[in-house]
Amino acid sequence: MNMVSSELLLGLAQNIGLFAVVAVVFLQIRSRAAGWPAPLANALLGLMFGGVAVLGMADPVQVAPGLFIDARNVIVGLAGPFGGPLAGVGAAAVSGAFRVWMGGPGAVAGVTSLTGAGLIGVLVAVAARRSGRFGNRHLAVLALLVTVMAPFSFLLLPDMARRLMDTALVPLSLGNFFGTLALGTFLRKEQERLDLQIALTESQRRFAATVANLPGGVYQRVLGAAGRLRFPYCSPGFFQVMGLPPTERVTLEALNRILHPEDRPRVYASIHASAETLDPWNLEYRIVRSDGEIRWISASSRAVRRDNGDIVWDGIVTDVTEAKRNEQALIQARLEAEAASRAKAEFLATMSHEMRTPLNGILGFARLLLDEDLTPRQNHHARLVRDAGRSLLTVIEDVLDFSRIEAGRLVLTDTPFAIRDLIANCAAELLVRRRLVRILLAEDLAMNRELIVAMLLGAGHRVDAVADGRQAVDAVQRGVYNLVLMDVHMPEMDGHAATRAIRGLPSPVGSIPILAMSASALPDEVQRCHDAGMNGHIAKPVDRAAMLDVIDHAVGKVQQYGTVTAVPVAAMGMGALPDTVAEPIPLRQPLDLAMLRQLSDDLGEDACARLAAAFLDELPRRMSRLRAGGVAFVLAGGMAVEAQALIAPSASLGLVRLASACRALCAALRAGRRDEAAGLAGSVVDAAEEGARALREALPGDRAEALFKSLAKDIVRTP
Repeated sequence: MNMVSSELLLGLAQNIGLFAVVAVVFLQIRSRAAGWPAPLANALLGLMFGGVAVLGMADPVQVAPGLFIDARNVIVGLAGPFGGPLAGVGAAAVSGAFRVWMGGPGAVAGVTSLTGAGLIGVLVAVAARRSGRFGNRHLAVLALLVTVMAPFSFLLLPDMARRLMDTALVPLSLGNFFGTLALGTFLRKEQERLDLQIALTESQRRFAATVANLPGGVYQRVLGAAGRLRFPYCSPGFFQVMGLPPTERVTLEALNRILHPEDRPRVYASIHASAETLDPWNLEYRIVRSDGEIRWISASSRAVRRDNGDIVWDGIVTDVTEAKRNEQALIQARLEAEAASRAKAEFLATMSHEMRTPLNGILGFARLLLDEDLTPRQNHHARLVRDAGRSLLTVIEDVLDFSRIEAGRLVLTDTPFAIRDLIANCAAELLVRRRLVRILLAEDLAMNRELIVAMLLGAGHRVDAVADGRQAVDAVQRGVYNLVLMDVHMPEMDGHAATRAIRGLPSPVGSIPILAMSASALPDEVQRCHDAGMNGHIAKPVDRAAMLDVIDHAVGKVQQYGTVTAVPVAAMGMGALPDTVAEPIPLRQPLDLAMLRQLSDDLGEDACARLAAAFLDELPRRMSRLRAGGVAFVLAGGMAVEAQALIAPSASLGLVRLASACRALCAALRAGRRDEAAGLAGSVVDAAEEGARALREALPGDRAEALFKSLAKDIVRTP
C-alpha cells in the first residue's frame, strides 16, 4: 500500500472545497424555495445534490496512473439527510445515470456504489427524523457507513481489485469519511442558520401582525445612564395614536411639541419616579395634535434595568378620549340626578304638608262624628272614613320615609303594635277600594234582593237591582257595570238565558264577568252555569265573606288579564266543588242565634230587622201555597219553586231547621220521589211555624213593627 502523497491530499481538499461552494449556492437556492410544496422542494434538492456529484465525477482526483477517485458517495449520501428520501433517490438516479453515460469497465461498480450511498443516506435520514433532528451521531454513522460501503464496489472489478485496494483504499476511505464529516457539518450549520433565519422572519411577521391588531401602539423607551431619553422602537399604531408623521423620528423634542403644557411636568416626573423605583409606569395625559385637537392618552409599561445601567420601558399607548368623554358625561348625569332627587324631595315635603293640612280636618271631624249618637250604619260609614284617612296618612308618611331614605336621614323606631288593629286597617282599606266596583244584581225575590244589596252596600260597593233576567239584559246595555250577580231561577227569563243573551252582545258589554247565584251547588248545576257563559258560582245561602272574595277575584282578574275569558274558572269559585252533595238532614233547633247575630253584625241591626220583618210577612203566603198545592202544583214545579225560594233567606236569618227541610224537599223533587213530597212539605210547614215564633221572640216587638211598615213601603216600590 502506497503512502498518501501531499498532492493527493491537496486534490481531495480542492475537490471538497469545490463541493462546499456548490453546496452554499444550493442552500441559497433552497432558501428561495422555502414556501414551495415539500415534494417539489425535495425533488429540486435531489437534482442539485445529483448535479454536484456529477461535477465531482467530471473532475476526479488521480491517485495513480489510470486510477481516479472523487466525492460522489459523500454528496449522494448527504442528499437523504438534508433533502429527504425523495432527494436521496433523486441524487442517486442523476449521478448513476451520468456514470452509465461515462461508460468504461467501472460503470457497474460506480452505479452500485452510488446506489448504496443513496440508500444509506435515506436510512439515516429516516432514523434521524424519528429521533427529532439530524445530529452529530447521525452524521458520524453516515460517514462510517459510506466509508465502509465504498470498497465493496471493488469486488465487481476482479482484474483491478487488488490494484485498487493497494492504491485507492486509503485515500478513498479518508476522503469519504472526513469529507462526509466536513461537508455534513457545514451543511448542518447552514441548515440551522437558515432555520433560525426563517423562524426569526416568521416571529417578526407574527409580532408585526400582533402589533397591527392592538387597539393602540407599542413602543420601547430607554433612559440612558447619562439621562438621555430615546425611543428605539415605535410601532405604526404609536404614530397614529400620538398624531405624529410615520416618517418622523420619535425624540424628546417631538414629545415636547405634542404634550399638553399642563400635563408635561407630570409626565416627566412620573417617568423619573418609575426609573428610580422600577415600578410600572401607568399614566393618563393629554396631547395636542397638529390641528389643535386635544386627545387623552393612556400609557402602560414595565420598567427594567439593564446591566449597563439603562432603564427600559416596553409598553403600549391607547387613545381613551371617548372613554374620558363618557366619564365626564356620567359625572354630569350624576350631578343632574342628585339635583333632581333634591328637587323631588323638596316637592314631596311640600305636597305632604299641603295634603296633611286638609287630612287633619277629615280625621278630626271623623272623630267628632264617632262621638255622636249615630245609627249603626252611620257609625259604620264614619269608621270607614276615619280608617281611610288614617290609611292615606300612612301613605303620606311612607312617601316622606322614601325622601328620608334618599337623603340618608331615615331613623328607625321600635314601636309595639296590635296585630288585630293591623288586620282591621287592611280590611278597611280593602273596603275603600271596593267602592270603585259597580254591581248589577238580578234576583226575583225581594227578601234576597234586600239581603244581598245590604251586604254589598256595607262592603262599599255600588249596587243596582232588577227582578228578572230580561231586566238584567236591558240594564247591562244601559249602564256601566263591573260585574253581574245573576240568580239562576227567575221568571220571564232565567239566569242561564240572560247570561247567553249578554254574551251575545258586543264587547266590552258582552265580556262582563257574571257570577251565578243558586241554592243548588250540585256539580251538574255548576256545569250548566259554566256552559251558559257564567264565570263563577255563589251558593245560597250567601256567605258574605265568601261572596266578597269571589267578587274581588272576578274583578281583579279582568283588570289583570283584560278579558273575562282569560280568568281561570277555579278562581271564581268553580272547580273546587265536591262530586256529590249529600241530602241535608233537618236540624232540631228552629233558630240559630249565632247566625242571626252574624247577619246583624254584617248588615247592621236595622237592616237585619228589616229583612226579618219582610221574611215574616211573606212566609204565611208561601206556606198557604204549599198546603194547598196538589199533584198538578207539584208536577208544574210550583212546590220546588216555593221551597227553593225559602232556602237562602231562612238560612241567612238562622232558621236552620226550615232551610234544611226546604233542601230535603227540593232534593226529593229533583230525584223524582214525588210520593215523599207531601210528607216533606208538612215538615217545611212545621219548621216555618216554629222558626217564625223563634224569630219574632228574638226581635224587639216595637222596633220590628216599625221596620215592617217601612219595609212594606220599600217592597211596593221595588220592581
